[in-house]
Amino acid sequence: QEYQSKELLSKHGCTVQKFIVAASKQEAEEKMKFLGSVVRNDDTEYVVKAQILAGGRGKGHFINGRADIGGVFITLK
Repeated sequence: QEYQSKELLSKHGCTVQKFIVAASKQEAEEKMKFLGSVVRNDDTEYVVKAQILAGGRGKGHFINGRADIGGVFITLK
């Protein structure tokens, strides 16, 4: 998994972007609050990258089967 690679690189002194791993919305919200207090800046925007175990990149799809959508979406709360 990508996050495991980042953890390994960070452990050995390589610079990687700050990240969290969460298994639920509640866990993500709690960890983002903590991450925000650690970073100590005015940034309030985050990137969410969902990972699924589907056998490789590009294997996941939306329930309605649309394969023609993808990329980055901006969402506001």
